Amino acid sequence: MPAEREKRSSDSRGARSVVPAADPALRHLEDLRARRARRATERSIGDLIAPWQRESARHARKGPDVAGAWIRALPEALVAQTAIEGFRAGVISVLATSSAVAYEIDRHLRSGALGALRTELNQPLLRVKVRLGGG
Repeated sequence: MPAEREKRSSDSRGARSVVPAADPALRHLEDLRARRARRATERSIGDLIAPWQRESARHARKGPDVAGAWIRALPEALVAQTAIEGFRAGVISVLATSSAVAYEIDRHLRSGALGALRTELNQPLLRVKVRLGGG
């Protein structure tokens, strides 16, 4: 019985494989793999914008709830002198126009406004971080 012939081929990465010549199906697959061309990845602006769009839509759903709860929990005079900077990981970040406003916010939060925010948001709210900035 003659020795079985082996066919050596390499793929696009240069790796060599040995395929027995007796199996035509494997030989055909190996030939196809050797001739297969790599497809160029098509990058369009839509592919770049889609993740950003999903992220901004998610934040837009959360944003109005936090802002509305903030407006309902505090007096109008304080709300007018604050700006919500963000809501992340259970922390509402708020900018206050002065340290006096920050103190008043702290007093209102400790007297029950924090509990009202927690019940209205229906999301985990750990604390409200107030810092000085614009309003």
